[in-house]
Amino acid sequence: MKLCSRKFVSPARFLLQSIQNRNSHVNSEDFIPPNLVMAKINPLLHNVTIQEVPKISDKILVSRHCVEKVPKHKNAISVWLDNLMHARPQYNSVVQLHPVLFDAHPRMDILHSVVRWQQEYREVDYSWSRTRAEIGRGKKKPWHKRDWKSKTWSSNSPLWMKGGISQGPRGPRASFYELNPNTLLDGLLIALSIKHIQNDLIIIESAQISQDMPNFDEYLENRNLSETSMLLVHAENENISYLEQLVEDSKFFNILPLYGLNVCSILKHDKLVLSRYMLDELEHKVLWHKTRYPWLGSPHNFYLDMPGQDNAQSVDTDNPEPIGETGHM
Repeated sequence: MKLCSRKFVSPARFLLQSIQNRNSHVNSEDFIPPNLVMAKINPLLHNVTIQEVPKISDKILVSRHCVEKVPKHKNAISVWLDNLMHARPQYNSVVQLHPVLFDAHPRMDILHSVVRWQQEYREVDYSWSRTRAEIGRGKKKPWHKRDWKSKTWSSNSPLWMKGGISQGPRGPRASFYELNPNTLLDGLLIALSIKHIQNDLIIIESAQISQDMPNFDEYLENRNLSETSMLLVHAENENISYLEQLVEDSKFFNILPLYGLNVCSILKHDKLVLSRYMLDELEHKVLWHKTRYPWLGSPHNFYLDMPGQDNAQSVDTDNPEPIGETGHM
């Protein structure tokens, strides 16, 4: 029996060779770590000076507080407030964001289900095929039974060429299906939280700007956003006619009202820009749905179960029983 002779390398020598091979390119002038994410404008290669974002302290002016009550086990999120009227970023004030909206646990399964639902609910399958009853030919027998051929009663059968199709597509058929409302709401909160975690969330003072605004391209260049896709969400009562004229020919900037905010639009843009005036309405609507009563699962009275209303049922003076309850028969 012959044994194969192998040349073994000592562990110390193997470790030394691996370290030398790994650091062989460190001394080069254009050294870039292999795990560095290359951006479109790399400050290491292009010598671009980017203004550092200062840390938020307790002495900074808070221009917006959370309208709804913040849970005890969480704190409000502070984000710098930007202004479209300033060519360069001014770190003067911050806004507080509700942690329920912008600090949700990023569950990718919920996000995937919402994105899949949003991509498929608009699809309609229009494929359609004719059955044997819809063929244009008549139902005459192709030959008589005395011709010593197999019995065939009609040439519209699926067995014949150019005959009807059995069990074929009968469109139009919609691919819409209902998704749990709580899943839809959680998917929206997860998308907002991901934008905040990745530092892709920008809060501006207002989307309603005047014609005294400086060059919009200069605003984007000073923030390194010239080639970054952005989605601006504004309140319904804001007049954004002048801003629409500025970004009319832009390929990277889109504007959306609050009622059209959705998960796919958030994820397909690099940056999410929110107006300060729409945060109150967004916070109120989301928290109302998070704390609403389970109306669909239990009997309810629409007018008495509305949040903010007095749940005490009105009592009739003549009849001491509450309104809406029937007496014994």
